Amino acid sequence: MSKRQYKPQASASRAASNIYGASFGGFNSSSGLGATTSSLSFVFEPPDLSAVSEPNVVVAFKNLLKKDSTTKAKALEDLLGYISSLSATNGGVEDGVLEAWIKLYPRTSVDSARRVRQLAHVLQGQISVSSGRRMAKHMSKIAGAWLAGMWDNDRLVSRAAHDSIKDVFGTEKKRHDLLIIYGRPILEYTQNAVLRETVQSLSDERVVSPDNAKEKYARVVSTSICVTTHMLSSLTSNLNEISVSFLPKALAIDQSGSAWDYIMTLSALTTAFPTIWTDSYTGKKPPSRYLRLFLKRGSRGGPPEFWDNVSSIFRTIFPSVLSREGVPSVIELLGAYREGITSSQEPKSNSKSAWTNYFAIAAGLLALLTETKDRKTLLYQSLFPLFEEYLRHAGAKAQSSISTQDPGVLATGFRQLAQQGPRDVQELLELEWRRLADLLVEDIKTSLPEQSNDFEKSQNSLKQELKRWFSMQGILLGESGIGSFDIGVCAETTVRILNAATEILKSRNGEAYGAATAISAVLQNPRQLLNNDMVKEVISTFVKSDLPSLVLSPSSPTLISVLYSYAIYSDQESLDFQEAWTATVQTILLAPEESAKLNAIKNLLRCVPKDFDGLKPNPDLDAYILRTAGLALGGKEDGWEIVNEALRISGRAVSGWVVDHLLSDLASSLTVNDKAAFALQGVDSIARSNKDQLKNLLQTKKGSEILSNIVFLTELSNEELAYRAESTNTSIRALLSDGNASQSLVGIVKNGLLEASPSSISIRSLVSRAQRLLGESPPESSRQLADLLLPHSSQWELALQPFLEIAPKTSMAITDPLASCVFMVERTGITDPSPITRLPRDSNGYSIAIRIASYTVNLLKDSDVFALLDQSKQAATFKGIVLAMQLANDNLGLAGANNLWNQYSPDIEEDMLEFVSDAHSIVVKMLRGGINGVSLQPNAQEGFWMSPDLKAYSAEAFYMARASSTVYSELVELHGFLPNNASIWMEALTEYRKNNDIFSASALVSGISQSMALSREFEHLRDRLISDLSGHDIKKDLDKGLRDLILLNAVLADIDETATPLPRRRLVVFIKHITTWTEINPLESITAISERLTAVTTEVAKIFVSLLPQIKDLHDSFWVWIIEFLEKVWLRICSPEPSRSARDPVLEDDLPAIHATLKLYAMLDSVRAVNVELEKEWSSRSSTLVKYLFHLLKLSPSVPDDFHQPLKVVNNLLSRQIVKLPPDRITEPSELYSLLSAESPAVQQSAFEILHRYIPSVQENISLNVALDGTTAKLPEELLSLTLGAPTLDDLDDLDFERSKYLLLRGYLLSWSLVFDHFSNASHKVRSHYSDGLKQGDYLSSFLDFTFNFLGRGGKSIDASRFNIASYDPDAEDSAKRDISWLILNLYFRILVLVPAQARNCWFDCSRAVRPEVEKFTEKFISPLVIEDALRRVSEWVGYKTTTEEKKLQVKVLKREVTAEYGVDDQTLRVRIEFPSAYPLQQVAVSGTNSVGIENKKWDAWLNSAKGEITFSGNSHAPVGYLCFMAFCGIRQVRRIRLNGTMRGGAGGSDSSSSRSRCKAHYPWESIGLRLE
Repeated sequence: MSKRQYKPQASASRAASNIYGASFGGFNSSSGLGATTSSLSFVFEPPDLSAVSEPNVVVAFKNLLKKDSTTKAKALEDLLGYISSLSATNGGVEDGVLEAWIKLYPRTSVDSARRVRQLAHVLQGQISVSSGRRMAKHMSKIAGAWLAGMWDNDRLVSRAAHDSIKDVFGTEKKRHDLLIIYGRPILEYTQNAVLRETVQSLSDERVVSPDNAKEKYARVVSTSICVTTHMLSSLTSNLNEISVSFLPKALAIDQSGSAWDYIMTLSALTTAFPTIWTDSYTGKKPPSRYLRLFLKRGSRGGPPEFWDNVSSIFRTIFPSVLSREGVPSVIELLGAYREGITSSQEPKSNSKSAWTNYFAIAAGLLALLTETKDRKTLLYQSLFPLFEEYLRHAGAKAQSSISTQDPGVLATGFRQLAQQGPRDVQELLELEWRRLADLLVEDIKTSLPEQSNDFEKSQNSLKQELKRWFSMQGILLGESGIGSFDIGVCAETTVRILNAATEILKSRNGEAYGAATAISAVLQNPRQLLNNDMVKEVISTFVKSDLPSLVLSPSSPTLISVLYSYAIYSDQESLDFQEAWTATVQTILLAPEESAKLNAIKNLLRCVPKDFDGLKPNPDLDAYILRTAGLALGGKEDGWEIVNEALRISGRAVSGWVVDHLLSDLASSLTVNDKAAFALQGVDSIARSNKDQLKNLLQTKKGSEILSNIVFLTELSNEELAYRAESTNTSIRALLSDGNASQSLVGIVKNGLLEASPSSISIRSLVSRAQRLLGESPPESSRQLADLLLPHSSQWELALQPFLEIAPKTSMAITDPLASCVFMVERTGITDPSPITRLPRDSNGYSIAIRIASYTVNLLKDSDVFALLDQSKQAATFKGIVLAMQLANDNLGLAGANNLWNQYSPDIEEDMLEFVSDAHSIVVKMLRGGINGVSLQPNAQEGFWMSPDLKAYSAEAFYMARASSTVYSELVELHGFLPNNASIWMEALTEYRKNNDIFSASALVSGISQSMALSREFEHLRDRLISDLSGHDIKKDLDKGLRDLILLNAVLADIDETATPLPRRRLVVFIKHITTWTEINPLESITAISERLTAVTTEVAKIFVSLLPQIKDLHDSFWVWIIEFLEKVWLRICSPEPSRSARDPVLEDDLPAIHATLKLYAMLDSVRAVNVELEKEWSSRSSTLVKYLFHLLKLSPSVPDDFHQPLKVVNNLLSRQIVKLPPDRITEPSELYSLLSAESPAVQQSAFEILHRYIPSVQENISLNVALDGTTAKLPEELLSLTLGAPTLDDLDDLDFERSKYLLLRGYLLSWSLVFDHFSNASHKVRSHYSDGLKQGDYLSSFLDFTFNFLGRGGKSIDASRFNIASYDPDAEDSAKRDISWLILNLYFRILVLVPAQARNCWFDCSRAVRPEVEKFTEKFISPLVIEDALRRVSEWVGYKTTTEEKKLQVKVLKREVTAEYGVDDQTLRVRIEFPSAYPLQQVAVSGTNSVGIENKKWDAWLNSAKGEITFSGNSHAPVGYLCFMAFCGIRQVRRIRLNGTMRGGAGGSDSSSSRSRCKAHYPWESIGLRLE
């Protein structure tokens, strides 16, 4: 057995016999009766065997869990064998085995099998012996089952239990102590067995027969009863010993940790055997003395029920204590009780139970006392001080002090004393009550004034004292049965207290706010007291006469509460209250100090009770609330409290219109930038304070507007404000978590769609909220919700109608699917969309129509909500989306075409492109699923789109036809070509032509042409139209001719070369006939013809483009007419007209004709090679045509084409033709320079490309003229003017967002590129002139400053290694920023090559922060290229050596240096130039390693001169040329000295100048420069 000694607890166990040396553990191991769970049920959790180390033992325990009795018996035998094998030396049975057995033993001991029960008891005895003291802590769990085995009906089992107990508890005394120490758990076991167990709980009916189960149950019950009987008989025979053990010995010991178990046992013993305190007690000192010692320590951590047991003991022993020890002993016991309650170790949770029991004990004791003096002594010593302590809060430091208790405890105690005691006790209680009231009055009068340092402490103490007094009094009066004490005494004392309180309030002008609590507290007492005439008079007089004048004092909050309590007590409608209310409001509003006024009004509104309807709105109060709300919206935070209270009591103390006004101001403030944050603060405040009120408000129209504005704020670019709005929106969503949320959100979505303003919620937010609603709605309400969330047909029509009435601009004929049908639209209606701009718009310029369309498309895109709609709404939705898509396409192609939205930026353009794409996908999805009223038949389409009310050539009819064309095209795409429908379509076309319905005819042809282009029907239609037009007189019926031309071009658009060609003769006749139409002179024609001239011109040109290639090899005179037609059209467009605006040189109506004639020009240019006659005529007129081309190009610069798709198409087509021209066709280059600033990328680039080829081509002629005439070459002033005004780094930041800035910056940089193009092919002299011109005009400095700033700051993010810096391709980069970066780097490289000195000077002048960065960048990316260029030029010059003298010069070109060597006899003259890593920002190093006979001074002068020439040269050719020049001059000088026979240093000094001159004459500088080109 282990040598570690078990340390017993300091408890009553040391008074009992030492069983196993164990402590008084029975009290520690169990709780109240019935607290333990059943240990006999067959359903239980198996024991944890993980701590068992022996595998065989684990197997045995697992077998013991099985159902079979034989298996169980065998397992028990195995365990017996295992226990027998253990010895004391190895510590006995291990803890894991012990724990497992303790859990199994009770169930095994009642098993149905006799052998199992017998072996279980035997094993229990052996395990107990083996485990020794360790078994003590488990005895409470198995003692009952072990003792019950002694009364088993089987002798062998009973004997086994007897023997095992005797083996463990060797003496009779130990066995008796077993019953005492573990008496409670034994009783729990027997109680559980008798009262809780059943036949079904003890046995598993699946494996145990009913008879065996009943037998087992009977055996368990009978043995339990026998155990209980045995315990009672044993205990009765030993009361003397028990009394000594449980009273003097146990009470004197600190029962920490076991006090609760001990007091329960003692209470049970006292109840069962009260004589243990008297007759059976044999101690020398009275037991009450030991009880006092025990009680002074409190419950020692026990539960509240501890004091219930103490009370039970007191009630039992008091009669004997009184009779034996007298009243003083009882008073001492009560004192010990109080001391135990107020002990610092006593849990606060026990105090209520303890004090309640205390008063119950005292009341019972009063009933036992027969002498008046004894009762008086008890009251004055043990009770009355408690009431004074409670009321005056004395002794409050103790956490369980009577002063900390609920007034109900005191009131109940007081009532018990009055009920239990005789008449003299009641009289004493009345006297005490009056005395306490006098003390309270004294405290009121002596409370400290405001000037005192402890003023607040004094008033707060008085306030609490009054609350405690009237709280206890109210509970007392609410109870019945306390005799004459009821009303009389309470009313009398209440009046005295109220008089004292009102007097002190009036005398101190309300400063004594503690006294005001008396009036507030008494109004909470039962009505029977308030109905007392004296009490009523005091309160009424104060409220009417004094309260209004004191309402601004420190007592204000309490007095306002008094006002409303008085109203409830008296009558809400009473005149007294209304007068007091009005007077109070007026007093507050007249207060001079704003903060006092604000606080008083806030309290006045806040204290209005719920459902209090006795207040009438006050106009002055309404005005003050509105003024305060305005200040709150301006940033005064404390004003929101007033607003919150006003909303809460709307319609009662505050007028309803005030709340409406508040909500309107709040909603409007959310849309004002400088008020939005304060308005959000207000909404947050309302959400925190008035959640229910806010819920109701949000259901109103104003509430919905507030919610919409909050949602709008979440989308602002102001991140702080957006974050606050999102937080507020989240709070509101959490608030609206019920069904009302859906209604509110639906209202927000509908209002957001049908209204547009700068504060409207974005489409994305509306879609998000609609999706959330659909996702959270139950299936049964989804259809109804979908119908609410999507616009109705009337809403679609109302929104789209204004835009459908706008006639499309004629330039749209270039890109419109119906082409020149645009010309046929009547212009009598709305032709200018400017009235549309007055329609309501959101912050992005979106109209209601595009908001509805975009919302619908985005909602349908990611959901199946379309399937939830009925057929009529499906058709309306489909129609609205298709029409909106047509309008959006027009406004995308031409900004302002209909102003469906009126703000044009890349972001909005991207959103609208996405809308059109998504709308197209939705339309296809709808058509694939099928929609009511939409079919493949033309007549069905016409009925769906066209209504009888539509005018034939109205704008609306045009858009309807175009929409039907879209549907035709998609239907054919989805279902393919259906030959059976061909005849139906042709019949429809015939009908349309018959009715002059060109819109419907063109729509049908446009929609189905791709599928029917090769059909016989389409070819027949083509032939029929050509036949009709061949005999038509255009002057007699312009409209019919134009309609047939439009339809013919629509047919020809998709007929390719594989179609059956027209007979050439017939085609020639047709061409010649329509060529005559080109002779119409608009200035001489009637107005109708003039209006349609562009249409005729356009359509005829398109006919030529489609049909002429079929007869391109035919020689005929009509080719001349066609070229003349081209000249006439361009002449008319290029000639100035009075109607043409200076700011709009390109008329909208001219664009279709320009486009068509440019295509005709390109076609003629491509086919002229195969037609001699055409080639001849073309050659003779080409100069005129080219002149017109350049004129057309010059018409475009002032018109941006970013948002003008027709113009962009024309510019691109025109630019392609211009770029094809050879440079020699340029006659006036100065007129093209301005095109570099054009707002069209195509025009800008075409101008640059042709000038880029033209400028170098003329430089040789310029160089020759300069050389012959001696003039100075100059850069064009027109070009240099474009290089003025360098950009900033901010312009680079906006490149990806503003295309106009990109074009301006690109034009500026391209201008510099053209400047440097002048250096190409130019002579050195001309280059010098150009360089000098740049320097004199200081043109480069601003550009270099920009470049250096770019390299030093912005260039860090550019990876220059990705660019070919030495050259620039304007078509290579798609990114605007990368394209500009590349161009800047290329220009910087060209500057360092061509004008390095100017670059170096500017670099020296730039800031210190930028200079090292520029140098580092140049060294890494630019200098290697510049050095490479310089070395390449030297290498080229070496290849040009022709004379014998030159050939003797050896020039070596290395990585970063050039060395020139010349052999003189056996020595070598050597000159070397080394390029620095950051050349040309850093200077070159010039050195000569061998002067070969030249004196050092002159040699050094030559080297320094060379270095200076290289450093300060104006262009990059100088260093290379001067290197060669110096080297050769040095060689010639050495040679001359050597021939003169002298090698002294100064021999040739006088001839150096002439030598250099002769060298220049022989090898002129100009010659060197030209050779190096």
